[in-house]
Amino acid sequence: MPAIDLNTGTNYGNTNKRQKTEIEDDIIDKLTHYSDVMRTANSIKTSANFHLDSRKINSDYKVEIQWKTGGKETVALALVDENCTSLVDIQAGLNGSLGSSTNWQVT
Repeated sequence: MPAIDLNTGTNYGNTNKRQKTEIEDDIIDKLTHYSDVMRTANSIKTSANFHLDSRKINSDYKVEIQWKTGGKETVALALVDENCTSLVDIQAGLNGSLGSSTNWQVT
C-alpha cells in the first residue's frame, strides 16, 4: 500500500469539519503534480487559515499542513519518499493524516 498510517505523531492541532473542508479544497486538492511537494519550500499552497510546507529529511520529504497563526500547529503530516511519483498517493497520505492526527508514510 503506497500510503500507510504510521500510528505516530503528537501535538496535532485540532480542526473541525469546516476547517478540514478548507484544507482539502484549498490545499490538498490544489496540488497538481507530485513535484509540487518534492522540494524544500514554505507556503507551497495556502488557504485562509492554513499553509503547506515541505522540507527534505534524509530520503523523505516532510510535507505538513499547519495553521498560519498562533502556535502554527501541524494538522497533517506525510513523509513522502523521494522516489514517489504518485500525486494521488501523496494526497491520500495528507488526507489520511488530517483525519487521523497521525503521521503517514507515502512510498
